[in-house]
Amino acid sequence: MLFKRTKKVQNPVLGVLDLGVDSMKEIVAEDLAALAPLFSETRHATDAPLPCDVLLAYCEITASGKVKGSQRSFREIVRDAMASVVVVAREHPVEAYIAGIPILPFGRTNLIMTLKRNDPAFRPFLSRLFTEMKKGRALPAAWQVVSAPDPQLVRAPPELIYSNEIDPVTFG
Repeated sequence: MLFKRTKKVQNPVLGVLDLGVDSMKEIVAEDLAALAPLFSETRHATDAPLPCDVLLAYCEITASGKVKGSQRSFREIVRDAMASVVVVAREHPVEAYIAGIPILPFGRTNLIMTLKRNDPAFRPFLSRLFTEMKKGRALPAAWQVVSAPDPQLVRAPPELIYSNEIDPVTFG
């Protein structure tokens, strides 16, 4: 897939969809404390996603593509959020992503799927990623910068999969 242009988002909005499937309240609060300062606004929902530029989805995706605690499939949630970047912030095995998030003609995004958060490494990784994007780097370039091996890193980095499904995005 060839991408023709980079979308520049002024004053990006962070959305949080917390479906509360398993007790992640403390993790959600810690993630927000670390990431919210990088955004102009934060919108929090517990049933349906609110329009945003970056969506943190705290949900369980089933093999059928349904999301526990929602009437929507994962792609429907992405479509409704209208987010340029979606981070599945709850851990899933790779098989759940393959079966549960097929490519459809709607609900495409720059998708970051979490295999292992390896907390506390997850929050600093995303913070560095979004900071690089605020410096004007498009998401694929920012991903390369923050994914480079760091010999000074004491803890294991998060295990994430990045899928570039739409034009790259940067923050202005």
